[in-house]
Amino acid sequence: MSLSSLADLISNSVQTIEKAVAESAKAQQNQSRYSRAHPVTPYEVLEAVDLIVAACAELTSKVQDSTGFICKHALAFNVSSAIRVAVEGHIPEILRPAGTAGMDIQEIAEKCDASPLRLERVMRLLVSHHIFTSPKKRWFANNRHSLALDTGKTAEELPRELNSEKYMGPNTLPALITHSTDEMFKSSSHLTECILEPSSSRSFFGDQSPFSHAFETGMDFRTFLQLSYDQEVRLKRFIQFWAKHFPPAVSSKRVILEAHNLFDVQNRRGVRVFFVRFVIREWNDETAVKILKNLSEASSSSTKLILVERTVTNWSQESVQDCPLQTWEILKDVKISQHVQSSFCHDAAHPQVLEETGRPLIDLLDSQLMLYGSGRERTLEELVLILHAANWKVEKISRPGTSSLTQLICRAIIKSEDEMEAVGGWAKKPTDAAGAVPPEGPAVAPVDPKASQLPNQPTDPAPPSVQAEQKTADPSPPSVDQNSGSIATQPDQERCQK
Repeated sequence: MSLSSLADLISNSVQTIEKAVAESAKAQQNQSRYSRAHPVTPYEVLEAVDLIVAACAELTSKVQDSTGFICKHALAFNVSSAIRVAVEGHIPEILRPAGTAGMDIQEIAEKCDASPLRLERVMRLLVSHHIFTSPKKRWFANNRHSLALDTGKTAEELPRELNSEKYMGPNTLPALITHSTDEMFKSSSHLTECILEPSSSRSFFGDQSPFSHAFETGMDFRTFLQLSYDQEVRLKRFIQFWAKHFPPAVSSKRVILEAHNLFDVQNRRGVRVFFVRFVIREWNDETAVKILKNLSEASSSSTKLILVERTVTNWSQESVQDCPLQTWEILKDVKISQHVQSSFCHDAAHPQVLEETGRPLIDLLDSQLMLYGSGRERTLEELVLILHAANWKVEKISRPGTSSLTQLICRAIIKSEDEMEAVGGWAKKPTDAAGAVPPEGPAVAPVDPKASQLPNQPTDPAPPSVQAEQKTADPSPPSVDQNSGSIATQPDQERCQK
């Protein structure tokens, strides 16, 4: 986009926000005491905010000199370290009672037991990045960004030596920031060696992950946590949380807490909904398919899967005609609202600059997953293909506002001996009411392999594990169906198993 186009985009988006603010203020004057105290931010305002951020970032990259632009980003690790100092030094909590007037750096340093000269330099760095304010020389105060790091507790009740008790509360952002600016920050400094060294460039498993390089653990981050933390203590806290916040749900057995290994067969049958949030992002494609397939194999025709993941931009998309929501046969019957379509498919109302520079957080989170091991954020196409490989059919795709969070509602693809799937296609062969397979017809047109294959995956699907010609001549003896007590013949067993 040209400079003038970006400027117009910013100006128009600002007008959208100002109009919404004026209408909201007018509505609040007329609202009754029974009205909602905190109305939901309209979608057009969320979109306008994202457009302003994206266009400003694009505009900055076009007008700033390259040396200054590169140095600003290369030295940004100092900002990460400064934020960690603020969180672990309880600076937001210390400044909260002072309000907008702020507090002298000498008093701040005494309360967090730090050097005032060094702490002042850290605070100046954060102020220059719009975190905290400086009402006058050597004085600092909170602003809306620094208050996001406030746990809500008083500085006096927070421990001198940092421990997990600080993060026990409704605001989880400080815990995420400490984790990101501590273990992950140190791990990130070893990313170059892990990518460029031949011995580790092909795999981030075990001792080849950046985390393992940084801390010399000989294992990836997930394994390290399992060995380093007391699992019993974590489970007790989980149970205590439910007992404290949702006691009727547990006592009435509306909620049953069960331990389960994702890689084991799902023994629960008759489940109406499986809710899987931020799980498969932790694993590679093969493992993700295994996790989801365990659920589909335990499903009935009425079972739903709700998968919640963040989706990254498909950079190969050049125009709205390339959008998978409009070109994929597999998604032709999927329910998708207009604003969700526009967030995946660029058009005049949703310029590509929004995806390229407006949501860098998702790319940062994806890079952080790379530090753990084999996990990653995926594109919408990759999620759909993984679900299909695990025998799930996507029925609806939704997004909250303009977030990169994506919710996919799926139903299980129940396969039986009498149902086949065309090679390269996405539809099962229909059956009549009696369950008989109709005569062979024209082959289903295959999906373009380039647009519908997972990385490093074969073009043709794997053959069925049991071929017709491999069946033995002697049928297996009938067995008793444990659910109904009836005798199940061999074909019935195969239908149930598959």
